[in-house]
Amino acid sequence: KGDLFAPIFYTIGILFMGLAQGIDYRCRDPGAKYWLLQILMGFIQLFVQSALLISALFVIKKNNWLTR
Repeated sequence: KGDLFAPIFYTIGILFMGLAQGIDYRCRDPGAKYWLLQILMGFIQLFVQSALLISALFVIKKNNWLTR
């Protein structure tokens, strides 16, 4: 059986990494209003980019790169 808590801990880790990046951004630029969006970007990276990676793996052998 697999570890059922691993995905939960991974998602919480992504949340804390985004929070740490947001706090770092806020400390470097005290007037920043959008520092909390770093947490959202962590979740976008987690869900959206992983879906894009799966679709990219299916077409990696395709020779048509749409360049000239």
